[in-house]
Amino acid sequence: MQPDKKHPFKRYLTFSASERSAIGILLILSFILFLLPHIYPNLVKPSAERIENEGKKNNAVPNDFADNKSQHALPHTNEKTDQPSRLFHFDPNTASIEDWKLLGLSEKTAATIIRYRMKGGRFKDPEDIKKIWGLTAEMANRLMPFVRIEAPVWHNKNEETGSGFIKKRIENVVLLDINTANQEAWESLKGVGPTLAGRIIKFRDKLGGFISVQQVGETYGLPDSTFQKISPLLVNGAYMVHQVNINLSTIEQLSKHPYINFRTAKALVNYRDQNGFFQDIQDVKKIESISEDIFLKIEKYLTIE
Repeated sequence: MQPDKKHPFKRYLTFSASERSAIGILLILSFILFLLPHIYPNLVKPSAERIENEGKKNNAVPNDFADNKSQHALPHTNEKTDQPSRLFHFDPNTASIEDWKLLGLSEKTAATIIRYRMKGGRFKDPEDIKKIWGLTAEMANRLMPFVRIEAPVWHNKNEETGSGFIKKRIENVVLLDINTANQEAWESLKGVGPTLAGRIIKFRDKLGGFISVQQVGETYGLPDSTFQKISPLLVNGAYMVHQVNINLSTIEQLSKHPYINFRTAKALVNYRDQNGFFQDIQDVKKIESISEDIFLKIEKYLTIE
């Protein structure tokens, strides 16, 4: 082919079919390389907005749970339970482990409550559940309105035996009369051996009888932990005490009472010698050395007749 003499550069400006294809591919690759920096971050790393939206989607509360939440569902706590929590009326003295778990407590906390009850512990008031170890104050306050503690059921007939046991039963537990129980009866209580049983009886005899169950806890050598365990099993079924006559007793006789020391005994006798016989037990309060606390402690053990 002869060169075009009119357009000498024309042959440099025309391309063959293969050259045109190559140029097209280069243009496409160039375009892709131009766009790559803009689309690459979205391919390998979601934006903060996308992460937030995904998080909201994954943490969304199902509709059925949202509905249950309005029907007394328990608030979230650190305790993990295997079953959905819900509220219902319950007696903490009889509720099972499964009941506690349904209420939202962990199995460990529920087991702790059962062990407490097995050792003689008892819930006497709805607020007692606040003392449960591991139970948050928030959950305790939420549970309290649903607590229903059944009142103790007593038999109408009270039969006493020579041992001091009383056939009154609370939850099938035989109670013990603190004023008539003998050595064997006291020893039947967990934590009370022959020595402690003997001390309780000796203390009771010196007092002239127990006026209240709390006085048993004053027995020398009786641990408070032991007393707290046995006190729910004690009852003053035979309220009767031997009283000391403050108009006739000597200082020595008066001071033998556990609640009347030698100083108090001497003050009683001196007042009697100076003012004559006591006309009323309340006259004891006129003695300056006898405080109100001492008077309240000895009042029921004194007589003027």
